[in-house]
Amino acid sequence: MPEDTEDDELTAKRWAWWRTVSARLEDASSWEVLWRLRVFWGTQGPTQKEAALLRQFIPEFKGWSIAEVGEGLAGTAWKEWRTLFAEDARRLQREAEARGFRVETVQDGLDDPAIAHVRSLLRAHRDAHPEAARYWLSFHPTFHEGGCILVTLGPGESLVSVASRAHHETVPVPDERGLRFLEELAAIDPLGVPGENQIGLDGISLTCLVEERRGCHEFSTWSPGPEQNPREHGFVWAVYQLAVDVTREPATWRFLEEMFGYLNDNDERLPVRHFE
Repeated sequence: MPEDTEDDELTAKRWAWWRTVSARLEDASSWEVLWRLRVFWGTQGPTQKEAALLRQFIPEFKGWSIAEVGEGLAGTAWKEWRTLFAEDARRLQREAEARGFRVETVQDGLDDPAIAHVRSLLRAHRDAHPEAARYWLSFHPTFHEGGCILVTLGPGESLVSVASRAHHETVPVPDERGLRFLEELAAIDPLGVPGENQIGLDGISLTCLVEERRGCHEFSTWSPGPEQNPREHGFVWAVYQLAVDVTREPATWRFLEEMFGYLNDNDERLPVRHFE
């Protein structure tokens, strides 16, 4: 089969998968129905036998040779999938365990107390101030631990909360910076952001929530770029940059620096901060 035909088929399959996930996200009551799964092997990458077994049930390895799977996973000890629906996680777990691999599954986002804490802030703000504005951004990167950013605007004090593994920080948003944030969002109309751009293998999956007086909107996107996906990128960058501007703790900044590498397509330079 010609290489360009294989690429077209793979692209079509990714699009079909992404549209299915997006449709199911629309029907889901929250992101907490999603799961994270890891399949483990030795510390220096899979053996030739393990590579042969992995290519039998991992979709992205379809069409790869055993040598290509081994080279692609060289030096690794596991492979991780995030934001899986329960039935997809169960299928992968069954396939992996049937071939002798050790598998770990956790409900995505709920296993980490820091992220759970920020989720609780979202619910509490929604219950106390249903008419106020809230903006949520959840990170699911390929090569780092995930996290989230929550922006709550009024009444009273506006806040930004950032959570990463085992750490969270909540800080006030100065009025002037909050107004600039709202101006940035108004330019892209966040309630109408489409989402659903193409999925990939290396990058970051982002789940976004907009709650305003005019309505609510949830969308997901994969590694959005400013030219290809300007509105998705605009929302993600506005939320992210607000967190960068107002947070102060070293652990928060380490997390934001890790996420910067996934979001930066404009050769922006992350400001350097020195901590004692």
